[in-house]
Amino acid sequence: MEKDRKEVKKHSHFSKSLYKTKKYLKRRELLLENNNLLKDRYFGTNINGRYECILCHTLHTTVESYVRHKNGKKHNEKITIQNNPIKVLKHCGKKIMKNKIEGFVIEVSINDFTYPKYSFEEKNGTFIHFHFKDYKPFTYFVNFFINEKSLSDFYDKKSRKYYFYCYKEINY
Repeated sequence: MEKDRKEVKKHSHFSKSLYKTKKYLKRRELLLENNNLLKDRYFGTNINGRYECILCHTLHTTVESYVRHKNGKKHNEKITIQNNPIKVLKHCGKKIMKNKIEGFVIEVSINDFTYPKYSFEEKNGTFIHFHFKDYKPFTYFVNFFINEKSLSDFYDKKSRKYYFYCYKEINY
């Protein structure tokens, strides 16, 4: 009886390679249906038959790797950026003129933003670079010396805002 079982094939009407291809195609169709990839606007195939994420410009050899990519961090971050485009920060404050350079009093509210990422650069004066969440980064020339310790001097606790007297960066 054990001899009979060894000689019996599971799928006698398919060859081994044909069975593998049929199994692969069936699994691929199930993945496409279950994950709604046919309706996904970022899913595509290229000339070579590979799967491609149109948003991230990444190539995938299998549908499974595309599904993993689709559920991943990088892809979801790009979708949120595309759905919520980067806003340009408006300067709330009065204009200042100094040495024929236009400047602003910049008010940065903590209610509107997360804590700003900033960096300082010294070339012909001090420049401060602001990077706010969901806003384009901008650079200004500051007419006084600032370092990371003295940044708290420009914070008003009552209004919860930073106040800077800044001037536009001059491109030489």
